Amino acid sequence: MRLRAMGVGGLCLGALGVAAALSVPAATTGCTTHQCDSDFVNIDQSTGTLIGDVTVLDPQTGAAVWESSPIDGTWIDFPGQRTYFVALPPYFAPGPGLPSAWIATGPTPDQVDASSTYVQGGGQLAEFGPFVNGGFLVTNASCAYYYLYISVPGTYSPPPAPAPGDGGGGD
Repeated sequence: MRLRAMGVGGLCLGALGVAAALSVPAATTGCTTHQCDSDFVNIDQSTGTLIGDVTVLDPQTGAAVWESSPIDGTWIDFPGQRTYFVALPPYFAPGPGLPSAWIATGPTPDQVDASSTYVQGGGQLAEFGPFVNGGFLVTNASCAYYYLYISVPGTYSPPPAPAPGDGGGGD
């Protein structure tokens, strides 16, 4: 009698395990509706869509910051699964600090009458790739639609202007 009860109890536990395993896939849909397909956008001079601006903080040392847009301006569309390659302007070198990303629910979050909110992007909301080929990658690895602002500390050192009379005209 005791062995029979253990067998029935084991069968019940086994049935519960199978039922739990079958119910998990039904509860999650994943990215099966194509509203979260990946997308890649190249933002650089070759595509004519260079964005951002450099602000020189200290002319003596060349300390500067590159921003994707003015913080109080319109931020970049950042739909789910979108990856941007962002080219930095010539003569700007990133570092020594890390870039920072801010994510908003509306395109102009810093305006007084804006109803959107923003937070510092981390985790899946703003994944940075390495600095390569004069720029970097940033990905919204979530399936949610946001707006993006990026700042990158660095240095800006353009070449010196040519001396007067040194225009190459053979003076």
